[in-house]
Amino acid sequence: MHWHAEVWCHCVSATCRKAVELARVVSPASVITLEEEWGDWLASQKQMDAAINHFIEAGSTLKAIEAAIAARQFTKAAGIVDFLEPAKAQPYYRRIGQHYEESNNRDEAESYLLRAAAPLDAVEMWMRADNWERAQKVARGYLSEDQLHSFYSKCARACEANRQWTDAERAYVAGGEIDLAVSMYKRNKAWLAMLKLVQQHRREQLPQAHLMVAQVRNLAHVAAAGALQYDGSSHG
Repeated sequence: MHWHAEVWCHCVSATCRKAVELARVVSPASVITLEEEWGDWLASQKQMDAAINHFIEAGSTLKAIEAAIAARQFTKAAGIVDFLEPAKAQPYYRRIGQHYEESNNRDEAESYLLRAAAPLDAVEMWMRADNWERAQKVARGYLSEDQLHSFYSKCARACEANRQWTDAERAYVAGGEIDLAVSMYKRNKAWLAMLKLVQQHRREQLPQAHLMVAQVRNLAHVAAAGALQYDGSSHG
């Protein structure tokens, strides 16, 4: 029997350690190949945890990372990813970050998402968790001007849709969209909040805003009085 066939027979009979020992004596140069084949066999048997070190010994870094992720050994996976070039490492850091978000370990998730050069993913994670302060911190620290503006706009619209007026105002103001915040309060007839906002950010428009509110309230008062008069006459 050819030595390689003999070695592989040992492997498939689940005595791969002996096969590697034999290869070290018969053909040391083949040990790397055999370690990878051993790892492949273990992976095919869903023994991912056991396969990791064999892939490492074989220098099959990407297979080692995939095995570690499949085995949910994310700390070990990250340790292996650290040896990759940044461009190759980033997709794996992103996957590790997503795992930590699913595990509700958002601090760790943020760390890996930033290492993955995916700050927008980190911002959106904090938004999903309703943590405006952390989302804003990451956004200000890592997003471009265009991304930052988009972030504030998206956050403001989401808050407004959920009738979270204060948070929506804060997002509109942070994004420089004062007029949109004013319009939001107008649509929802939140006059006091609107006047306060105008006083803070559009002070020159404050007299006009007061006049508009007075007119709206007067019209509402007239309409209400007319309705009462009509209701009384219809029952007379």
